[in-house]
This record gives sequence, C-alpha cells and structure tokens, in this order.
Amino acid sequence: MNKEISNKIAICIADHDGKILSQNEACTSLCPIPEGTICKFLSISSTQSSDNEGMVFRKCHTVGDMPVDVVTINDGTTLTTLFYPLSDHIHKQISLLKEYGLSKRELEVAYLMLNGRSNDSIAKELFISKPTLKTHINSIYKKIPQNKIHILKTR
Repeated sequence: MNKEISNKIAICIADHDGKILSQNEACTSLCPIPEGTICKFLSISSTQSSDNEGMVFRKCHTVGDMPVDVVTINDGTTLTTLFYPLSDHIHKQISLLKEYGLSKRELEVAYLMLNGRSNDSIAKELFISKPTLKTHINSIYKKIPQNKIHILKTR
C-alpha cells in the first residue's frame, strides 16, 4: 500500500457499544478520543448491531471539523472504521475553481458545498438568506464549464 495513503487513513476498531479498542496514529490525530472510551460517532453507527454485518459507506461526513469519507466494516464482533480526510482534495478543487473567476463569496459557498454542508447550514453559516445562497450557487454553475461541474463534488 502507498505509504502516504496508509499514513493518511485513520483506522479505529471499536466494539458494538462504540468503545474504542484500538486506533492508529492518524486516528488519534483526527479524533482525540482515547482507547477504552466510548466514541459517540461509532456508538450511533448504523452498523452498531452485530446482526447487521457488512459495510457502510458515508460520503463527506464531518468528524470534529474535518470532512472525511467513512467506511465502517461490521464483522459481527467489532466495528472497523476507516476515515479518509478530504481536506487536501477540497483545497485542490478550490484552486481549480479560482481559475473560473468566482468571487470571494462564491468560493466560500463552493468550499462549504465541497465540505458536504447542506444549503440550510451554508446559509446560516454565511448569514445569508436561502434565495441569496441560490443566487450564488447559480452564479457558480454559470461560471464553470459544463464539463468541469465535477469539480464541485468531493469525489
């Protein structure tokens, strides 16, 4: 496995109550909850039940203030959760968007969109109305060529 990627992926192993059994260094950097304690994120996982074995993927979820993709594997005994930080990817996408002449406010909106925020939370965070937010989003889409719209997606 690519060393850079393996150092980036946070791995946490917990029981079905969310008690952390083991975590790698990337995980302790991402989330300061120590081994032996209950993680609220893991304890409310949709894979919590040992009857619900398999994998669950959550795209662009927030852990702390970090946007991450999350894969949880339920083997019937433990929950192994992989967190892949999206911050580097999001910064690359914002750099690409700057090439299309977006205003400072449009870049703020795009950044929050890439972080998986809903329109409601974006409007609240930027202290703007929903119609104003829709105007910004429409302006962003008009400035970006149709074949580059994928830039606004985290994956």
